[in-house]
Amino acid sequence: MKKFFVLAVFVAGIFSVSGAAGFEDGQKELEKENYEKALSIFKESCEKGEAYSCNEYGVMNYNGEGTAEDPKTASEYYEKACELKDSLGCYNLAKMYENGKTLKQDYQKAYDLYVKGCNGGDALSCFNAGFMNYNETGVEKDFKKAYMYYDRACKGGTKIGCNNLGLLYDRGEGVERDLYKAVEYYKEACDGDVAVGCSNLGGMYEYGDAVKKDKDTALKLYKKGCDLGDKQGCEYYGKLKK
Repeated sequence: MKKFFVLAVFVAGIFSVSGAAGFEDGQKELEKENYEKALSIFKESCEKGEAYSCNEYGVMNYNGEGTAEDPKTASEYYEKACELKDSLGCYNLAKMYENGKTLKQDYQKAYDLYVKGCNGGDALSCFNAGFMNYNETGVEKDFKKAYMYYDRACKGGTKIGCNNLGLLYDRGEGVERDLYKAVEYYKEACDGDVAVGCSNLGGMYEYGDAVKKDKDTALKLYKKGCDLGDKQGCEYYGKLKK
């Protein structure tokens, strides 16, 4: 059975927790949907060097909350946040360089920013860096680096990284092939409600790869993958059900 990688597509709107008073005051106003006041607080706090506020000001400009949508201004504040070592600011700026809609598309800059975000503790940045290494997206194909970043993503709670670790073990890319490890990581991804992880684990049970062949378990896993949105899981479920 062919197994698939999935690219995460989150762009912005990820909120951090900080002890900075300005940021917390802005968050309180945001929760009350006082967008203009929150925007003002975040901007003032950012100008004082509070990194999380810079990112939030960028997010609000990107989404048009309390102001007109302004991706260019958003990018400038993501950059400020990243320079102040906010990993989410690095991630958001990286996505803008990757998609090339506002900033000139630059995969190398995107990759470097994902790496910086990853080193700052953002698991989704780790995943995207690994994905770029695997797919040779603007950087050299490097399975070992892909493994390293997927591993950091998985350990950081981004469970799609666990699925992709499973695929590397399944295929023997960057690591020695180990179907038992593949099962382990597919299961971790599926337990984290990653649709493709459930479908991939279902394939292991359908064909008896490193587990006892079990049609019923395979069907349950394909069904879960399908219900979570994986079209391949739906297809495999339908074929095996006949």
